[in-house]
Amino acid sequence: MRRTILALLFGVLVLGAGTAPAAAESGGVNDPSGDLPERIDVTRLDVENGRHWFTMRAKVVDLRARTGTFEFNYFARTQDGDPTNDRGVIIAVDRVNGQTRARFYGCGWKDCSRDPCPRMRAGWLPDKNIVRVRAPQRCLPWDAAPPPRGVFHVYSHVGPVWKDTTEELVLDRG
Repeated sequence: MRRTILALLFGVLVLGAGTAPAAAESGGVNDPSGDLPERIDVTRLDVENGRHWFTMRAKVVDLRARTGTFEFNYFARTQDGDPTNDRGVIIAVDRVNGQTRARFYGCGWKDCSRDPCPRMRAGWLPDKNIVRVRAPQRCLPWDAAPPPRGVFHVYSHVGPVWKDTTEELVLDRG
């Protein structure tokens, strides 16, 4: 069931991504606050899409020490324009027994599977109201070199209540 939900979210992102690319390797997108419970209300996504590493940070209103799940999405369109060839990842971050837990999923057109990414790091920082992930580009499910441009997005949820940023962020790789 979890894989089906992840795959559906990834498919929506791939089909819905039409934002013009930024000519930078870092950037951010704001989202209005107050549209969901504070503990999962993402108000900003900042991304650094470096040559060897990528970092994503979600600013959350009143982040709690142990509530909610945040799913960071990074995907790329292929040059042929066929969305069924697009690839990406979802990194799900939550708290379990006081420990930050991150799970890495490689995604294709209709499926996501849990993949290893040994050097991936995640942080849950309630004192700064930030959840972040950092991972090497080589963990991404590309057949060759990482793509020159990535599309970034974040979802948050607690139980059945979901939140996503209103815009995707499109960035060149450094």
